[in-house]
Amino acid sequence: MVPASTSFVSRSIQSMATDLDLMTVAEGVETPAQHAYLRDIGCHLFQGWLFGRPKPIEDLNQSTRRTAA
Repeated sequence: MVPASTSFVSRSIQSMATDLDLMTVAEGVETPAQHAYLRDIGCHLFQGWLFGRPKPIEDLNQSTRRTAA
């Protein structure tokens, strides 16, 4: 369940983005329910703890090197 104030703000922002033909990125997505709600109102991209925990920059550098090889 999304609080009414959060729902109003997120729907308003998404509506403006849609009217301006912009893609949206939802930041701070922590639960499957948040992801489903944001997807249902039209958000395009998501980031947050639901998709991956923060990692040290060294881990990113290692995975980038492996991918490039």
